[in-house]
Amino acid sequence: MFKPARMKKLRIITLDKYADSAVSSLHEAGLVQIEDISERIQQDAEWRQILKPSSASPFTGKISSLLMKTSGTVDFLSSMARKEKGILPMLKGFINPPPIEKVEVEALDAQELIKKAEKTLEEVESETKPNEEKLNQLDSRKTELENALKVSENLINFNVDLGLLEESDYVSFIAGKLSTESYNESKGILENLTDEIVIFDQDSELKGFKILVIITVKKHSDEVLSELRKLEFERFEFSGLSGKSDEIIQKSKSELESISTDRESVLSNLADVSAKWLSQLTALKEQLEIEKQRNEIFSSFGKTENTLMFEGWVPEKKVKDALVTIETSTEGHSIVDVSDPDVEKDNIPVHLDNPRFAKPYELFVHMYSPRLPGI
Repeated sequence: MFKPARMKKLRIITLDKYADSAVSSLHEAGLVQIEDISERIQQDAEWRQILKPSSASPFTGKISSLLMKTSGTVDFLSSMARKEKGILPMLKGFINPPPIEKVEVEALDAQELIKKAEKTLEEVESETKPNEEKLNQLDSRKTELENALKVSENLINFNVDLGLLEESDYVSFIAGKLSTESYNESKGILENLTDEIVIFDQDSELKGFKILVIITVKKHSDEVLSELRKLEFERFEFSGLSGKSDEIIQKSKSELESISTDRESVLSNLADVSAKWLSQLTALKEQLEIEKQRNEIFSSFGKTENTLMFEGWVPEKKVKDALVTIETSTEGHSIVDVSDPDVEKDNIPVHLDNPRFAKPYELFVHMYSPRLPGI
């Protein structure tokens, strides 16, 4: 049990026009683990005479960008998906998770996949963007109303139209909450700053705090605020509010209820979009991830003017399959050298060759021993 398979080393040379086909076919078959030879080319003078490091496919940047956008959209739609509430559905999901939905996808080259991803994301965005914008507007308005509610509830005992507290060219109005202990300390400090100041106070519903409304000449407002901040004064923002506190409270609560209803409608729309697109986008994300890996692997190769060379590892039992795959994908325009690994120099990857009953335990070996020094 836990027996590493014997590995063979492949060195493949093919015309550059067949390299993408060869890599895609080997990747799809899962036969070969590619070795990065770019560093060896840079360090070995003999290799540098005939080869130079290759570079990633020109499509890599675009694919990476689309993958990032697709991943973000998948995460967003996953958060919008309808979920059963309660602990029972959650436990059932852990014990007996639903099967993963399979989505059939067509084989596409990099350019075709880019076009498909752009078109799909454009269609999804046309359905999500209006709902996201509406949701942002509702959330922004909700924040404004919650602030208006908080300020009005704190200032309700002053029985004043909050519109009258708007700052003018000459007078500043400052309202906020301060602990009773700090208030007693601050009163003398503020009155010593200037004679041009009036302080109104009321007990807060929160025990141990005072609600203050301070009126002062505008030129003293910064100094007054500076002293209050030292005492952990919580300032209320009432700009744009008008009417008495009880009126604002009533209107704010009514509008908040309406916003809650509108939000539920928007979230329902987004849940419909999620149900329609999530599985397709998840499949697209996987396609882009695979294509990104394929395109990035070219930076591990060496190249001449018309050819590419790469090295890889294959289990001895799979050598024939790998050779057939390379021969077919390059239409015979390739040279393959098969050799035994150098136990002293090569960093040989592990491929476990176990009977079927032992397969589930291979994971634990991979966790602790991803590579062996030799075979």
